[in-house]
Amino acid sequence: MLVNEWVETVWNVIQIRPKTLHDYRRLYKRHVMPVIGSMPVNNVDVVILQQKLLSLPPQTARHCLMLVKSIYLEAKLYKVANINPTDGLRTAPIQIS
Repeated sequence: MLVNEWVETVWNVIQIRPKTLHDYRRLYKRHVMPVIGSMPVNNVDVVILQQKLLSLPPQTARHCLMLVKSIYLEAKLYKVANINPTDGLRTAPIQIS
């Protein structure tokens, strides 16, 4: 199963507020889907994902990482994936001015 296929299921089962779901869909379509959407769920390249996160502003990267973690939390729960490519990934600290 491809990440894009799984994500369509996630949108229907994930228990989050409507505003959060709206934000997740927007982030996925803009930042995550072009990078990992066509990869099989169990074959997401961690290096490519990390490179994408590093290319984003820190707050956007943090939100994208939280999104991908949520996608894989559901994937493991539903036995769709046996790995989580976000394990150990971090984003740059958010600078508060």
